[in-house]
Amino acid sequence: MYLATLGSSPVDLVDAFGSIWVTDGDGGSVVRLNPVTLKIMATINVGGRPLAITSGGGAVWVACVRSNRLIRIDPGATKVSGSVAIRDLPTGITFEDNAVWVSGTTDNVVQRIDDANMKVTDVIPVGDRPLRLAAGTGGIWVTESARGSIALIDNISRKVVARVDVGKKPGAGIVVADQFVWATNFDGGQLVKVDPAGRSVVGRASVAVEAYSVAVEGENVWVTSTKSNSVVRVDRSTLAVTGTIAVGHYPQTVIVASGSLWVASTREGVVQRIDLP
Repeated sequence: MYLATLGSSPVDLVDAFGSIWVTDGDGGSVVRLNPVTLKIMATINVGGRPLAITSGGGAVWVACVRSNRLIRIDPGATKVSGSVAIRDLPTGITFEDNAVWVSGTTDNVVQRIDDANMKVTDVIPVGDRPLRLAAGTGGIWVTESARGSIALIDNISRKVVARVDVGKKPGAGIVVADQFVWATNFDGGQLVKVDPAGRSVVGRASVAVEAYSVAVEGENVWVTSTKSNSVVRVDRSTLAVTGTIAVGHYPQTVIVASGSLWVASTREGVVQRIDLP
């Protein structure tokens, strides 16, 4: 296991343009890490408590929850190249179909922002407390935390076309991989497997108290537990728990990049790289 110390509060991660990009909420910045040396290549001030991050259309995109702005970063120049006002408390973000999609948690909406002109083209009503987003298999999937469900937004009609109940407080964990949608159930401590074609739950695994973020790698699904400060490995087919790795305090985000797990441990101020066999 290898550590990059940020000294503040790393929250979200994305692998893009040969680097690992990290939102530092308390620091009001985005940190660019070298994935091999874990050295900080650049720190970009964005203000407004950056939370969620994604990439697409030749840029890195950041949602800031205090300023309620979407920030575009030019990875070539490693600097902010644009911003636009968005709805209150943008906690989730993804990129699909030449657009950035951002949740507005206070207003219970998902917004679509054109990546070329950075204008909001659509504001789509969804269920209570939309938190995180994932793109793929038919559109944009959004966790509806207060409702206990995930919803599918068709990216053509830009309307909610399906909803699947997944249990108590789905939150930060949602990813589309291998033709399935994987979500976490925070209060229930579960990993939930959803068939997007049938729009139904096809499996559940009890993984850990406060199941939070989720990532898929090969035959494994990885889930962070903010209670036990660990990453839990689950077999993708059987949904059996096959291992646990201790990580830093309050691991909010896990991603897979270049054969490694990357974990942002928010309250310890570190990003960890765990090389996989």
